[in-house]
Amino acid sequence: MTIDDRIADLEAQLRQAKQQRREERHQPRDEPGGVLYWTIGAAIRTARMAAGISQSDLATRSGLRRTSIVNIEGGNQRLPIATLYDIADVLGVQAVSLLPRNEDV
Repeated sequence: MTIDDRIADLEAQLRQAKQQRREERHQPRDEPGGVLYWTIGAAIRTARMAAGISQSDLATRSGLRRTSIVNIEGGNQRLPIATLYDIADVLGVQAVSLLPRNEDV
């Protein structure tokens, strides 16, 4: 086996390992209630972008850290109802507008 063959073999193994990790990765949407929080996060992201507010600014104005906003928008962090209202106030929307319809979750 030449060095080029060995490199190609190692690269193929690396691609296969990466693909396997991606397939095994846990998605928050897969757990109970995951679709709900993912949908709320998407609504928050949409409202934030429409308002022209950065994640950092939303975090500061709602008393959170930017990483929390990132996780909330990605559906990776469950948020208390009080926090939902704080975020809605900063975005200038009604909290209910950030919630999905029952049949959508």
